[in-house]
This record gives sequence, C-alpha cells and structure tokens, in this order.
Amino acid sequence: MTPGKRDRRQARLTQASRRPNSTGTRDPLEGLSLPEPFNGASVLKTFTLSDVPTAQALTDVLEAWGVTTKDWGVGNTKEVSKYWKEIKENEAGLEVWQTKAGKSVPVRVTHVLRAKVSSPDAYSRGIFLFNTWQQYGDGRKRVRNGLLSEKLTLDE
Repeated sequence: MTPGKRDRRQARLTQASRRPNSTGTRDPLEGLSLPEPFNGASVLKTFTLSDVPTAQALTDVLEAWGVTTKDWGVGNTKEVSKYWKEIKENEAGLEVWQTKAGKSVPVRVTHVLRAKVSSPDAYSRGIFLFNTWQQYGDGRKRVRNGLLSEKLTLDE
C-alpha cells in the first residue's frame, strides 16, 4: 500500500447513510458504493493514536499487517512519519478491513470535502470554478485539474 492509494472516502457521508438502520444504530457505510475489493467488506479494526503513539509504532503495525514501508518517502510517496503526523493531527486514520474473500487490508482513511463553486448565472450554464494547479509553500507546483477540495479532520 502506498500512501494515499487506499483513501476510501472522498466526501462526508450522505444524509441517507446517517439514518439509523434496522438495529437502531447508524451504519456509516450504508448507502455508499465502495470500489472493489471493499464492496461488501467490513472494518476489522480501527487504530487510534494510542495504538500508534510514535511513527515507529505505526511502521510496526503496518508491517505486521503486511504493508512494506521501506520504499515510503521515495519519489512522490509520503514517509511513514508524515502519515503518523496526519494521524496525530486527526487528519487521517488507519483501519484494517476484511474483504469478502477474507483478506485483511490496511486502509488509510481521510475525509475530503469537494465543492462546486459557481455564480447563479454560471450554474445555469453548467460552469464551475476549477482548480487547475496548486503551488506549495516551497514554490513547487502540481497539476490538480479537479473541483476545489480540502482535507478535513476525521471529526468533520
């Protein structure tokens, strides 16, 4: 698993998925269509900061679940310490899912808000603000070509 490759949520859950199910509890995945192999899968374990209090503890947990981290931080991938910082700051989480086939898969969880921004006139013509590129604080740029988006905390 490379950082960012297994994000399972791109936006907050729909109103339908917030309604109580037949047991009176709320299933946060109800009403969502997940990509294979997660369609029909279930969450086995959700890790908290107390489970991974350091970057090394996160590395150990990932390795224990079969994720090789030796190449993290190479090229465009994040180092484990950056993922741990996201967990520490409540910007990302770690869950282990069990697929229908019985395989355990670690999943990096993020909440991302995507927005269509438009004036009423432009909206009537199907025109929206589009984010074509992003510039980092150090001057680097990257192509985005998507709707405006913002990573939220896991509580938002």
